[in-house]
Amino acid sequence: MKSSIFLYLSIGIFLFTSAASAQTIKITPIQPNGNPATGTVKKPELREELLKRLAADQKIRMELNQKYKGSLPPEELEAMTKLDKENTAWIKQKMSKHGWLGTSLVGMDGAQAAFILVQHAVHDAEFQKQALELLHKAVADGEAFPVHLAFLTDRVRLAQGKPQVYGTQTRVTKEGKFEVPPIEDEANVDKRRADVGLEPIADYIQKMRQRYDKSPN
Repeated sequence: MKSSIFLYLSIGIFLFTSAASAQTIKITPIQPNGNPATGTVKKPELREELLKRLAADQKIRMELNQKYKGSLPPEELEAMTKLDKENTAWIKQKMSKHGWLGTSLVGMDGAQAAFILVQHAVHDAEFQKQALELLHKAVADGEAFPVHLAFLTDRVRLAQGKPQVYGTQTRVTKEGKFEVPPIEDEANVDKRRADVGLEPIADYIQKMRQRYDKSPN
C-alpha cells in the first residue's frame, strides 16, 4: 500500500499529556485519501458500526475542543473516558474475532475509524500493544496504512516509557508549554517519516506548536 494515498486532512485525535498536566484535545492530520466505497467491503455492517462510533468519538472531542480551546480540565474527562472505554471493549471483541479491521473487511473509512478508536484506548495500554502487533501484520498484507502504524507505534512506545520512533506525539503541559517527547535516532527521523508518508519533523512540529503552544511569549 503506497504512502502517497494520504492527504493531510483534519481528524480529531485525543492525545493525553503527562500525568501532571491538563489534558489536550488535538486535531491530527492523518486521514487517508480516496473513495472508501471503492471495491467490495466484506463486512458492511461492521463498517457502519465503526463509522457510527467514530462519529460519536469525534463529536464529543470537537464539542470539548470548542468549549475549552484545547486545554481540558480533568473533571470534564468523565464522559469522554466512558465513551472511550465502551468503544475499546467493543473493538477488542471485534479484533479478537477478525484481527486488525483492515480495508478489505471494512473499507478505507472503516479502517481509519478502527485506527482512531484504538488510538483512543489510552486507558488500556496492553490492548494497544496487542493491537500494534496486529497492525504490523495488516500493513505487511496491504490491509492497513503505514502512517497509522507510525502513530500507534509512537503511542505504545511512550506508554512503555520509551522514546518515540516517528515523532508523531506531542504534548502540552499544564503551564501551556508545547513539548515533543524524546525521539529515538532523531537524526534519521525524517527518513522514517517519509517512508510512511509523513512530512518532515520540523514542518510537523511547527504546525503543532502554532496550534497548541499556549506558553507566554
